[in-house]
Amino acid sequence: MIIFLLILVHVYLFWRISYQIDPSPKSTSISIIIPARNEENNIETLLSSLGESKLTEIIVVNDQSTDCTKEISLQYGVVVIDTPPLPTGWLGKSWACWNGAKHAKGDVLVFVDADTWFPRGSSALQTLPFHPNLIYSIHPYHVTKTFIESLSSFFHLIVAASSGATKAWGEVLGGYGQCMVISKQTYFTLGGHRSIKSEIVENLSLLQYAKKKWIYVKSLCRKKYFTHENVLIPK
Repeated sequence: MIIFLLILVHVYLFWRISYQIDPSPKSTSISIIIPARNEENNIETLLSSLGESKLTEIIVVNDQSTDCTKEISLQYGVVVIDTPPLPTGWLGKSWACWNGAKHAKGDVLVFVDADTWFPRGSSALQTLPFHPNLIYSIHPYHVTKTFIESLSSFFHLIVAASSGATKAWGEVLGGYGQCMVISKQTYFTLGGHRSIKSEIVENLSLLQYAKKKWIYVKSLCRKKYFTHENVLIPK
């Protein structure tokens, strides 16, 4: 009985997250920003899944890696930048995102964790949601390989609920940290990651900061966009 109730709560809360999208205009230039520190076991999977697009700039921000993250990234012909020395008051990942954004040339900034990947053979990049006055927080789909892994959904529900993205009633306020889509203009108007430079959960903190500045945040669960091995959402 308890398990059944937990399943009902799980379905109801995730039902509150939007599945509708606002596709970005075909002429919109996109900068994918990937902060990466010691991600040699993940970065190749992500970069190989991105493919090539004239409208897409891919930036790997090498955040003081001591492994082969930089060398592997360079093999894919993407832009690789090294983070400058960390200033006082900043945490590493926010500093990496900030430097990646300053280097970006695209109209749209897409911050993506290095341990995610996009579905191969899809048009995911061309159909990423975008609206100049919205920030999108996209939750990745989790590929579960064993029954034991599928049981992680209960613990994931707790994490998702604590973010505010699965609010039981009223407006959905929170978001996720694995992928964030934001216009470059909105990002720098907010002050970007500099505004939350000392926060540990950087993207979630930035989303919450944006809400305080009356910028609407839309949370999405979309299997078609990209995948993450440590997060479970419904198809």
